[in-house]
Amino acid sequence: MSDEFGPLADLPADTPEDNAREYGAALARNGGDLNAINSALTKRNAAPLNANSAELAELARDRLLRDEAFVKRYHDGDPAAIDQLDAADMKVARANGKLTDRPLRADEYRLHIGPQLETYDEEGALEYESELAKFCADLNLDQVSAKALAQDHVAVVDKLERLGDDETAIEDWSRQQDADFRAVLGADADAKMKEASAILSRVSGRSLNLADIVRSNGAEIALTLYQKAEALQLRKR
Repeated sequence: MSDEFGPLADLPADTPEDNAREYGAALARNGGDLNAINSALTKRNAAPLNANSAELAELARDRLLRDEAFVKRYHDGDPAAIDQLDAADMKVARANGKLTDRPLRADEYRLHIGPQLETYDEEGALEYESELAKFCADLNLDQVSAKALAQDHVAVVDKLERLGDDETAIEDWSRQQDADFRAVLGADADAKMKEASAILSRVSGRSLNLADIVRSNGAEIALTLYQKAEALQLRKR
C-alpha cells in the first residue's frame, strides 16, 4: 500500500517497517507533522512513532529557544512567551524514550510465570501467561511494569488458592485489599478510581473498573494500573 499523497509518498510500498519508521522519524525531527506521519505509517501497517518521545519534546523546545523573536518576547516579560516556554519545559519533563520507540507486542513480553502457576497444567499456564501478555500490550506497559504485574498476579493466584472455598476469608482479603488501596489514594478515592478506570478502558479497549480489580486482584495490581492511568493523563495534558 503506497502513500500517494502522504508524507511517506517517496517511499516504495514494500519498504521494510524499520526503514519506513526511521524515514518518518527524520521527517518529524525536521518539523514534519507527526500526526500525518503516524497516519501514513499506520496505513503501511507499521507501528507509529512515539508521540511522547523525549527527543521530540527537546527538539521543540530547542527550536523555540532559537527563535530570536520569541527569546526577545520572553526576556521582555511577555506572559504568553513565558507560558509557552513553561509548557515546553513541562512536556520535556513528562516525555520519555526515543522517537522510534514503539509499544511492545504481546509476544515480546517475557513474563516467565508459567512454572510458578502450580495450580495450572502446562497448557493452562501458557494460556494464562499469553492472556496476561495481551492485557499488558493493550495497556502499553513497559517490560518492567509488565513483569511486576505478572508477579503480583502469581501472588494473588497463590493466595486465593490457599484460601480455597472459604468465602469469609476471601471476602476479608478483598476488603483489606480495598482498604489498603484507598489508603494509598487518599481523599476522593472513589472519584480517582472512576477517572483512572475511564482512562484505562479507553486506552485498552477493555472495560476496566479499578473498584472491581482491587477486590479480585489485590491492591498491588490495582496500584500498578492506577499509576499507568496517571502517566497517561499527564501525557494528555
